[in-house]
Amino acid sequence: MGFWESLFFINSQPSKRHKFVFKRILSILESPNLNRWVDRGGVFGLYAFSFGIFYKQAVVKDGLVFMILATIFKFTSFRKWLIRHNLFLIATFFLIFVLARAIVAAIEFTEYHELIMNHAAFYGFTFFLVILASYWMANLRGQWHYLLIAMMTGFLSQILRQQNWSSIIGKAHLYWTGAERIEFGSPASVYGVWCAIIFLACILLFRKLWGPPKFRLRQTARVFLWFVILSVSAIGIVLSQSRSALIGTFFISLPIAVFHLYRTHQFKIRNWIAITAFLIVAFSLTNFISVIKTRLPEANFLSVIHGETSWNSISGTHRSISERLFLYKNAWELWKKQPIFGYGPGVSSVHLRLIYDTHTDKIAKYTHFHNFFLDILVQLGMIGLLFYMIFFFKLVQQLIRCQRKGDMGLDVFLFVLGSFAFIGISCLTDQPLNHPKGLYLLVFLGGTCYTKTFLNNGLRADCDHGSCDDSV
Repeated sequence: MGFWESLFFINSQPSKRHKFVFKRILSILESPNLNRWVDRGGVFGLYAFSFGIFYKQAVVKDGLVFMILATIFKFTSFRKWLIRHNLFLIATFFLIFVLARAIVAAIEFTEYHELIMNHAAFYGFTFFLVILASYWMANLRGQWHYLLIAMMTGFLSQILRQQNWSSIIGKAHLYWTGAERIEFGSPASVYGVWCAIIFLACILLFRKLWGPPKFRLRQTARVFLWFVILSVSAIGIVLSQSRSALIGTFFISLPIAVFHLYRTHQFKIRNWIAITAFLIVAFSLTNFISVIKTRLPEANFLSVIHGETSWNSISGTHRSISERLFLYKNAWELWKKQPIFGYGPGVSSVHLRLIYDTHTDKIAKYTHFHNFFLDILVQLGMIGLLFYMIFFFKLVQQLIRCQRKGDMGLDVFLFVLGSFAFIGISCLTDQPLNHPKGLYLLVFLGGTCYTKTFLNNGLRADCDHGSCDDSV
C-alpha cells in the first residue's frame, strides 16, 4: 500500500467501492498534468518568496504557502531520503529544543506568552525553510539568476513604497547632512547591510543580471535596472551610516571584486577606470566624508564605563555605542545565570523591557541585545548557539563542496560567501537574524547552498522551465 493509500485507509478495511474511488483520486494526484501545475505553483511561490524578502512580509508568507502546499504533493518522491538527511535531522532537533524552551518560558512569563511563541516559530522553523527553498530552487534548472532579479526588484520596490514623496526634498537634505539615517522599513544598521549585499550581487553577477546580448532590447532594460539598483544600494550603504556595511564594503566587497576580476582574466585598466569613476560619483552624491564623520566615535568610552563621565552627558553616535556596551554587560550577566539552556525564545525582549524600566537614563527601548551571539545565548543558551554554529558550518561546507565539484559558478560562490561574511560582521554589533528580512535572506542563501543536493539525488520535479542546465 502506497503513501496516499495508507493515508486514506488508516485503521480501516476499505470496501471495493471505496478502493475504486480512492484509486481514481490517486490517479488524478499522480497524473502528469497535475504534477506540472503543482510544480508551477511551487516555483511561483519561490519567486514570490524571493521578491518579498525585502519588499513585504505578506508576500513572503503567500510564497511560502504555495511552496508548502506544492511540496505536500511532491513529498512521496523524496520523503525516505529527506528524513535521513543531516540538515533535516538538525532542523528537527532544533525545533524540538526551541519549542520545549518556549513552553517553559511561557509558563514563567505568562503575560508574554504570545511574544514567546511567535519567536519560537520564528526561530524554530528557519532550518526547515532552507530545505524548502533549496528543493524548489532545484526545480528551476539553472534559472537561479531570475530569483536574484526578483529579490533585487523587491529591494527597489520597497524603497519606492516606503519613501514619503511629499517631503522627499527635505528628507534628502537630512540624509545629505547626516542628520537622519536611511531606513526604509528596516533598522538603519541592518538596512545598510542589505544594501551592501545587493551591491555585492551587482558587481559580481552583472553578466547574469544583464542577460545574453542577442536580445538587445531586453538586455538594455535589464542593464538599466541593474545600474539603478547598483546606484541605490551604493548610496544606501553610505546614507544608512551603518558601520558594518561600510567596513564590509571596503574589506569584503572590493577585495572579492578584485579577486573575481583576477580569476576571470578581466583585470583590465578600463574596468578599474569604470569602478573608480563610479565610486567617485557615488561618494560625491552622498557627501561621504561629512556623513562618515558623524559616525566616527571620538569620546573615551572607558571613562564612561569607569564612571568618570556621566551617561547623560553624551549623545548621538557616542550615546549609541555607550548603550550597546551597557546592553552587552547586562546580556553577559543574564547569561551567566542560565548558561546551558537560556531563558527561552523571545525572553531577551522581555528582559530588555525590565532593564529599560530601571535604567531609563542609560538606555533606550530595544528588542534585542545588539549582538547575535549574546542574544542567542540569553534566549537559547549554549545549546542554541551550538545549533546555529553547526547550521552555518554545514552551509559553508556545502557551499565549498559545490564550488569544488563545479556545480556552482565562481561568481555565485563569492556572492553567497561574501553575504555570509556581511551577516557575520553584522552579528557582532547587531542581530540581523532577529529581523524577518534577515531570516528570509538567510533562507535564500542557504537554499542556494543546498540546491545541488536535491539535484544529485534525483529529487527535482518534472517542471518545464528553461534549459536543463543544472549549474547555479
